[in-house]
Amino acid sequence: MPVDEYIGDIRGGLKPEIRHPKTQRVRNPFRQLAWPISLFMVLLLMPPETSVNLGGLRLSPYRLLLMIGILMAAARLMSGRCGRLIATDWLIFAHCGWVLISLFKYGGIITGLETGGIYGLEATGAYLLARVYIRNADDIQAMEKLHMLLILG
Repeated sequence: MPVDEYIGDIRGGLKPEIRHPKTQRVRNPFRQLAWPISLFMVLLLMPPETSVNLGGLRLSPYRLLLMIGILMAAARLMSGRCGRLIATDWLIFAHCGWVLISLFKYGGIITGLETGGIYGLEATGAYLLARVYIRNADDIQAMEKLHMLLILG
């Protein structure tokens, strides 16, 4: 092994450095996006006629997905598989709580629960889905490709 492939260490002498410039990680252009994100993006395009009216609430397909997805994403986030909770997580939760309190004050308990609940579901649910299932540049690129496919297709 030539001398120039060794890195000198003052305390430990010479240590070999492994250099493999041709074997760097190559991004997969056909990477699949996680199914909750793909399904959420498709369900956003569903017409309002596909909604289910439950009392005073209109539950569209993407809202139904968010109801299930928020539980899955929160469980995954709390388990630590997606890193620890960060300040942004707490700020999103605080924002939704603040909106809920404001709507209680403005419109009463019923209006606050209906409007604030749906707002909290959409804001927190979409954030948690993205936070948990879009983790690196490959995921962002796959989401962008799906987004362009849905817009142009």
